[in-house]
Amino acid sequence: MIRPRRKIARNPSRKREAAQVDGAGPQELQRLTRNAIALDDADQVIEAEEGFIDVFAVASGEFGAPGALHHLLRAGPEQPLPGGVTPPAGVERFLAVPGPGALWSACSRKDWLEAHQDEDAEDVSDELTDALWEWAAEAPAVPGPGQDPLALEPEETLLATQGAACACDYGMVAIRLKAGRLAYQGREAAVLESGELAFVSRHGWCRVVEDAEIEVQALSDCENLAAGFAAYCVSLRLMLRAGSAALDADEQAGSARLRARVHGIERGLDAGLLQMQKLLDPDATAPERELPGTGAIHAAARRVGERAGIEFRELGEAPAEPAAYVSALADASGVRSRAVTLSGEWWKRDAGPLLAFRAEDDGPLALLPERGGRYVAHDPVTGAESRVDAALAAGLKPYAYTFYRPFPHQPIGVLDLVRHGLRGQGRELGPIVAFAALIALLGLLVPIVTAELVDQVIPSAQTSVLMQLGLVLLAAALVHSLFSLARGLFLLRVQDGMEQSIQAAVWDRVLALPIDFFRDYAVGDLAMRVNAVNVVNRMLSVGTLTGLLGGSFALLNLVVLFRFSAPLALLVLALVVGAAVALYVAFKVTLKRLDALIPSQRRVMALVFQLVQGVAKLRTTASEARAFGLWAEEFARFRAVRFLILKLQAQQQVFFAGYHQLAMLVVFVTMAALLARPGGSGMSAGEFVGFFAAFTALLIGVMGICETAVGLLIVTPLFKMAAPLLQALPETAEGKTAPGRIAGAIEVSQVGFTYPDGDEVLDDVSFSVPAGSFTAIVGPSGSGKSTLLRLLLGFDAPGSGAILYDDKNLQDIDQRALRRQFGVVLQGSPLMAGDIFSNIVGVSGGTIDDAWEAARLAGLEEDIQAMPMGMHTAIGEGTSTLSGGQRQRILIARALVGRPRVLFLDEATSALDNRSQALVSDSLLRMKATRIVIAHRLSTIAQADQIVVLEEGRVVQCGTYAELIREKGLFADLAQRQSLDE
Repeated sequence: MIRPRRKIARNPSRKREAAQVDGAGPQELQRLTRNAIALDDADQVIEAEEGFIDVFAVASGEFGAPGALHHLLRAGPEQPLPGGVTPPAGVERFLAVPGPGALWSACSRKDWLEAHQDEDAEDVSDELTDALWEWAAEAPAVPGPGQDPLALEPEETLLATQGAACACDYGMVAIRLKAGRLAYQGREAAVLESGELAFVSRHGWCRVVEDAEIEVQALSDCENLAAGFAAYCVSLRLMLRAGSAALDADEQAGSARLRARVHGIERGLDAGLLQMQKLLDPDATAPERELPGTGAIHAAARRVGERAGIEFRELGEAPAEPAAYVSALADASGVRSRAVTLSGEWWKRDAGPLLAFRAEDDGPLALLPERGGRYVAHDPVTGAESRVDAALAAGLKPYAYTFYRPFPHQPIGVLDLVRHGLRGQGRELGPIVAFAALIALLGLLVPIVTAELVDQVIPSAQTSVLMQLGLVLLAAALVHSLFSLARGLFLLRVQDGMEQSIQAAVWDRVLALPIDFFRDYAVGDLAMRVNAVNVVNRMLSVGTLTGLLGGSFALLNLVVLFRFSAPLALLVLALVVGAAVALYVAFKVTLKRLDALIPSQRRVMALVFQLVQGVAKLRTTASEARAFGLWAEEFARFRAVRFLILKLQAQQQVFFAGYHQLAMLVVFVTMAALLARPGGSGMSAGEFVGFFAAFTALLIGVMGICETAVGLLIVTPLFKMAAPLLQALPETAEGKTAPGRIAGAIEVSQVGFTYPDGDEVLDDVSFSVPAGSFTAIVGPSGSGKSTLLRLLLGFDAPGSGAILYDDKNLQDIDQRALRRQFGVVLQGSPLMAGDIFSNIVGVSGGTIDDAWEAARLAGLEEDIQAMPMGMHTAIGEGTSTLSGGQRQRILIARALVGRPRVLFLDEATSALDNRSQALVSDSLLRMKATRIVIAHRLSTIAQADQIVVLEEGRVVQCGTYAELIREKGLFADLAQRQSLDE
């Protein structure tokens, strides 16, 4: 806030009353410039006496004409605007436009300094820095540094190497650059040169362009008015140039989105025209269109995405470092990526399309698999393609990136599941169908050759012909086996590809679902539902393809049957239809039992998981017998239903085994009747043997079709079980703004929340949390503390009111990107199986040094050093090798290792002893992040900057510990009760 100071006499060179300006395009520029002042004169200072002055960037237009105006900031009284700001590329000039009814003055820098020489230098400096703070806070969000920046601490000198980032964690500091160059907000257009002094607030950051030596000063050190004003001028120059560069980046991002949309429309048009062209020319291909993109990595990723069925979106402004670029590209496109190691002779094994980089120059390559598992490397810069061999692989970095295609943002049905799994499997499906057809044709050869052998060759003792036909049948059997083997291998490839694609998409969907989705499901139940998708996938892949293809081609045996005897062929057809009907009825009966079996199995699995998780509590309360009784009762119900299903399956097996024999008997009897009938035309022995062979193949094939069709009926209850996961829509960043690197200021404004079909939990809750402050939330059980935390984390949306982070509504920003800047310890958070290091670092990518630093902050360093294996001490699920306090401190270290901007602790220190509590509390006090702590032990929050007291969902008190303990109220009552309990 700008503090008031005394007014002094001014001697402005002129005053003007300005017309209203709301921003305009090129056609209005002439009208605007009549009242606008160009910030070109380096010796001029413009300041509003009354009203305000808006500063615009005038974009460079075509053919030398001025372009559109872009608003950058608004300056009020006592917020001077010095001239001499050189516009960056793409900007013609900066204009200061007074608002309606504004009075403004213009003078030289010397006159401005003389007019303020009688004032307190500290007051003037405060006004200048307050202005910079206000403008920086109101500026549009920009991408963060993409790494943990170096902290700009007063009275310190930093030595930073090229590419590093530095930032002020809270407040504002003055920095003097003794050597090197810094880019404000990472913008090359806004560079702080060696020898310059500037102010940097927590709303900004700098990238080191050249190795730099940075002297950091407190604002109180800048008491010299001339030096402070010079630093103010430099800071404003950086802000204006960085702001105009940000606007240019936004325009580029918009243009990129438009290019991508046009490209998608053109590709859709090409696909439609191609289908029409293929009616006349089957060999026609779609035209090659240039892929829009912002760089080589983007072009390579697009080529990988084309093969994987992923559409990568444009990045308006992307990190220069390849790993950060890939991560940003995946996030922007809504896909997941993973780094994989290129070990051994990896290029001889098909691992899907990959994005790799050359070790020499970080140049990207799209590695695309060919038939047979070999890879081709596509260079997006030159367009060249080359086969990957040992020499080319040796020139690559030892890792690459693979991408996982998600489900579309819509409810997923069975057909959607199949389409998703079969995407990209065309190379395998073609050979499968071809091999199945060849196997069926070879099968037709057997009855025909057999009939010829029995009727002609054997009776006439044609030995040579017998040998030849025998060799033909042997060759046919061998070829049949080889074709079956090849078909099986291709089927396995299809199954593996479908399973990998579907399982990755399922887990992506599960991880992206809103948190409130998981309230209604136990962990064991969810595990079964996820596994059900895998079972459905297996049934729809190998089993379905094998049964449908084999059975369909087996129908060709009908041709052979009618060739031998039409009446018997009709009889066989009736028997086959009877078998199909009986099989269908049998499986329908089984299906009804399965509808009861699957829910029972889910309940058993959920109960078993809960009992295993609670073994310690069961032993403590001597409830083992009761737990066993609950399990036995539920398990008995499950086994009873399963026994009925097994009984039905046994009866079906007996029936169909007997049906096969019965069908053969009916054929024999009918054949005998035909022979015995006067004038009847029978079949020869050879024809009957061939007929019978064809009949057997037909019956087996048709029963295979029936089993496959009924198996698809069994998919129904399985898919019904998995449907909640596939029908629910995940969280999405579509239409949300990127939060950027947040400072950590939080505002809860008139928030209300009610659970579905429940009472109101929060009512008109309002409080503010300054960035870098320590806020505690206390209250009796049921007062809404945990619910408020869920709202702050974005797990639930407020029913009324709003939650703002750095003045941005939580519902309008990408919450997943925001949560990456959080550190969270919730009640009852478990440890992962592994070791202490993996539990602390998790997926943050931190080093062993980061883990030790987090352990030190959590008061765990000495405990780990005392363990024989140190950081690599093994931890199992539910392990008893660690005390409750040690487990809690590991969770706290996990939250701290990522250097979060905001730290949430929900009863995170309840199991700590006094010494550990003191260590953790001291670490929290010294942290530079915003800290929000929910606590029952009020002694742990005595040093909090503010304490918010909740009762029945409302804020009843707010203040410091000392203030609240003196008041008569809920907080003092809670503190008194705890002191009596102790």
